[in-house]
Amino acid sequence: MTARLFALIPARGGSKGIPQKNIANLHGRPLLAHTVQVAKEISQIHEVVVSSDSSEILAAAEKSGARALDRPAEYATDTASADSVIFHFLAVTDLRDDDVIILLQPTSPLRSVQDLRHALAKFTGTGCVMSITETSECPYKVFTLAADQTLVPLFGEDDAFKPRQSFPVTYKPNGAIYIFTAGAFRAHDRIPRHPLIPSIMSPERSLDIDTPADLRRAEEFLKRQNL
Repeated sequence: MTARLFALIPARGGSKGIPQKNIANLHGRPLLAHTVQVAKEISQIHEVVVSSDSSEILAAAEKSGARALDRPAEYATDTASADSVIFHFLAVTDLRDDDVIILLQPTSPLRSVQDLRHALAKFTGTGCVMSITETSECPYKVFTLAADQTLVPLFGEDDAFKPRQSFPVTYKPNGAIYIFTAGAFRAHDRIPRHPLIPSIMSPERSLDIDTPADLRRAEEFLKRQNL
């Protein structure tokens, strides 16, 4: 039996930086609609699901063409993890172990269909494909503060004084795409950590919407793209 692909979009109602951020207007549509549209353009995806505790967000999800999944309040707090959202999704949806979950954060509206196709092509059925982008700051030059308020290098004590070019390129997760099987999640009740397979995205398309300034940057990007 062929494995099915499910796109899961977690979109809780609470947001401090931007009220009702996940349905904030971006280029004439609710923010989450941009993620729904990208997922729906992948023909292999069996179903696109938006999980939320907000009736307004669920209504916007249905209008965008996704299935609206009402998420209980305990899975929608400020401290609720993506793992808890997936746990609830699996508890109420009949997925086989080989079915694939594609977790798509709605706050990454600039991921393209090509970005998602590239990530899917990297998935082999084990571990987790995770979208990443190159870091703008060199982590080898980072310090922490000791109890006596002196600087402690995170890596080598000479690293802060070396040129950036002497270090390898580093990457960070951008939160846009995670791909793994339901069985791999069930094995540990969390997104699988091994192996982590990278899917590189450009810094521009990796924008994560957290503030009104981020929303304006996304709007400017979409206007330049004529989207």
